[in-house]
Amino acid sequence: MGSEEISVARLHRGDKKFEVIVDPFKAYEFKVGRRTDLSEVIKYEEVFLDARKGRKASEEDLREAFGTTNFLDIVEEIVKKGSVQLTEKQRKELVEAKRKRVIDIISRTYVDPRTGHPHPPVRVELALKDAKVKIDPFKSAKEQIKQVVDQLRAILPLKMEKVNLRLQIPASFVGRSYGVLKGYGEITSEKWLADGSLLTTVSVNSALKDEFIAEISRRTSGNARVTIIEK
Repeated sequence: MGSEEISVARLHRGDKKFEVIVDPFKAYEFKVGRRTDLSEVIKYEEVFLDARKGRKASEEDLREAFGTTNFLDIVEEIVKKGSVQLTEKQRKELVEAKRKRVIDIISRTYVDPRTGHPHPPVRVELALKDAKVKIDPFKSAKEQIKQVVDQLRAILPLKMEKVNLRLQIPASFVGRSYGVLKGYGEITSEKWLADGSLLTTVSVNSALKDEFIAEISRRTSGNARVTIIEK
């Protein structure tokens, strides 16, 4: 999308709604954590009660609703906790991108239990259409996989392929990493070592293995030791 694309991010507080004008795709990326520079998201430096009518929020409105009048702090809260309004074209593009990612994950992560082989992407795509699966443009593909697979199993036999990983995470990085362990997979064992580091085993979707390892590396500044446990 070009820089001319604009939309409204909206958050309700009490009986008022607060709106800011944003780039819809950059706002979405900021909302899900893939973008950190809020200045790239903002298209107009004003908080509105009704952007369409040009009704601006007063300092009193902002202080009462957000406890501050700092523009960037307010925008961050609106974008992260509120909703981003999209045109139909924008929504279709986001849905299509998520659909492709979902198809890719399923075709690489699940197999046909009758043959032990993966389902080709085109077969998964046709099954999505037959099952009338709806893709949420604002949820990550991995967040939707379980729900999508549950719907597909009525018409497509699926068995998950997993990989087991052993990780040793230094004590100073455990706090910022633990949510990633739980979010990406199933923790099957954990042991706290004498130096405070965590030794754990996690079962992860094979298609998300590289993404998971990269995120753990980022959270630990490359100080985690990760080993694939062979079957």
